Amino acid sequence: MLTRRSERLSSKATSAPAFTSNEVEDRGHEESDYQESDGEGGYDEPEYAPSSQGRPKVSYSARRQVRYEIDWAFSSPRPAPKHHDRSYRCTLGDMPSGEPIELVSLSQTSRFLQNLLLDSRHLFIYKTVRENASGLPPPQPPIGMSEMSWARLLYGGNGCNTCNRHVPHIDFGLRRRVCVGCRRSYQFWESRFKSSCPGMDAYMMNLVGFSRIGVSSRGHASENQRFYWKPDLDDMDARIARLERREGTRAADEFYERRVALVEAAMQEIPALSAWEKKWIERKSEDQGVAEMRRYEEIVSRAVAAGYDRRDIPSRWGIDWAVSGKPELTDTAWKRLLPRLQKAIAETRESRLKEERKACILKRCSTATELYRKFLHTLTPIQWRYLPTPNHILYTSCSGLACFRDLLAMQDEPSEQQWAAAAEQLPKEMSTHLSSYISAMDGGDSPQHCSSTTSELLLMSAGSDAATLDQLCERFSSLDYARTVLVRPGQLRSGCDVWHAWYRWGDDFQTFKRGFSSQGSDALSAIAALLRKDVNTVTATELDVSSGDVSFRCAHCPGTHVGWRSWVDHCIRSPNSEHNPILVALDPDQAVHDSAKDAGHEQWACAHCDHYCVRLDGYDYENRPIYRADFGSYPELEEHKATHGIPCPSEFYDISYYIGFHGKARPATTVSTGAA
Repeated sequence: MLTRRSERLSSKATSAPAFTSNEVEDRGHEESDYQESDGEGGYDEPEYAPSSQGRPKVSYSARRQVRYEIDWAFSSPRPAPKHHDRSYRCTLGDMPSGEPIELVSLSQTSRFLQNLLLDSRHLFIYKTVRENASGLPPPQPPIGMSEMSWARLLYGGNGCNTCNRHVPHIDFGLRRRVCVGCRRSYQFWESRFKSSCPGMDAYMMNLVGFSRIGVSSRGHASENQRFYWKPDLDDMDARIARLERREGTRAADEFYERRVALVEAAMQEIPALSAWEKKWIERKSEDQGVAEMRRYEEIVSRAVAAGYDRRDIPSRWGIDWAVSGKPELTDTAWKRLLPRLQKAIAETRESRLKEERKACILKRCSTATELYRKFLHTLTPIQWRYLPTPNHILYTSCSGLACFRDLLAMQDEPSEQQWAAAAEQLPKEMSTHLSSYISAMDGGDSPQHCSSTTSELLLMSAGSDAATLDQLCERFSSLDYARTVLVRPGQLRSGCDVWHAWYRWGDDFQTFKRGFSSQGSDALSAIAALLRKDVNTVTATELDVSSGDVSFRCAHCPGTHVGWRSWVDHCIRSPNSEHNPILVALDPDQAVHDSAKDAGHEQWACAHCDHYCVRLDGYDYENRPIYRADFGSYPELEEHKATHGIPCPSEFYDISYYIGFHGKARPATTVSTGAA
């Protein structure tokens, strides 16, 4: 008795798994049929319906008896109830009708919804959603493509249809998204049809769509080339063979004629579809930007409400990780991103405070530089050449001026009285400053011509007394001896330019190897002898005036005619050769033309007004205001003489010439070295 019952239970217990396997197999066939029928967007795709092949019917009493006997025999737990998914209770009224991407995403959640939406009676849902889509409406499905396949192609994601790699664009000729790797594997050129599809007739290429984009075309279409998808040709070849085998050759010929006309009509739609895709991608990018900006504004409003300063909140691009989510910022999302946002706000606050402090110091440096510029206007042009330029004062943040240093470090904003008191200390400060620089320069191996008496410079105010100006000129002439040649790699200075170069070179002057050149002094001795000047007393300014309309050429070295500074530089750069200068007079008619080509012709300054004097001309460079010493050019200065009634300007009293580059000859002029 027990043996017969065990056999009966065993037979009935094995019947349930057999049913389950049949059901899975049937559903597997349905899924494979769905994927095969839906394909990759064929040109004559039918409207597919769920399979009519039902499951094997088993009575309710038999299922109940089997379950009861299994529980009684083996005490196994009851199986979970089937078909309790919410999607099975979904109705057509619950389908989204606003966005196609929502409908496509919903159809991929369960097999039931896929079968429901594949039914030919329900395909109107895709059409309704497509017609009611917001934004740029999608066009009608191409010829031979169903509404569902068209929606899946547009809104089914940006993955390649073969390997799911990201592909932003759709190949409407192949009706799929294809990455470069899959093109290299499955796509071939029209001229390589025989080698790619051996044994296949060439007329098959007329029955499938083609692409204008090759593997190496970088996404750009070519009008003269065709690229075919090999799996499409294989499927079409098998389809033609099956049609000939079932219905005969005549049916295959009729299918060929219809298919060729369909493919030609479909290929004509590609330009319009490509133009729509371009606009669609642009619209998506704009909508995404608007959504990110809306989310960023929500983040800012929540952060300000939490007590943070609006200036400390990073920009939209600084927290792109926070604005790239959904447009709606929920409380849960806000709690999740708040810790990371607090860290970004702290970094932004620290950076802002540093920039504000830097801007405050720069503003105060500009004020101090303006006061220093006004102080320069109280001096004579001869004194400018021994003092730092306003640009140097600003660049070094007034580090060399102790009278302004305390004002820059103040927490509160300095008052006008404090600035005026600091400006009154400038004459004494600059006298000490200039003496310290000269003492440091004199401590090297320079020619001993700067005694302690001549180093005590008096910064006198500018005046019209010729005797006072002559006294200043004589006092400063000891610092302008031409035989003092300071050399730095690539540059040399002579005379009073030696002292001014100290400021222009700045801190780099301490790091570069420099020194006073003996070869330069010997070369200047030859120049002075050629011009009949005493090398021990001649100044660089006198050489500029004496050689304004002449040039020099080396007797032993080939080269062009150069000024006396360039000839000295030539002797320093070639110390092992013998050099003898030859004086070459310039043609008076060509003197003006040659001087116009010289870079130094833009470095004349007028001593009577601010327009042609050392002034600050500000401009921005990397968010930092830069001030440079701007000088009037020599032609402008000639026109400017009538303004002050000076027919013949005198150097140091009326005009001053600044040497900007070594080797540049002074333009030919008629200035004198004394008062007019």
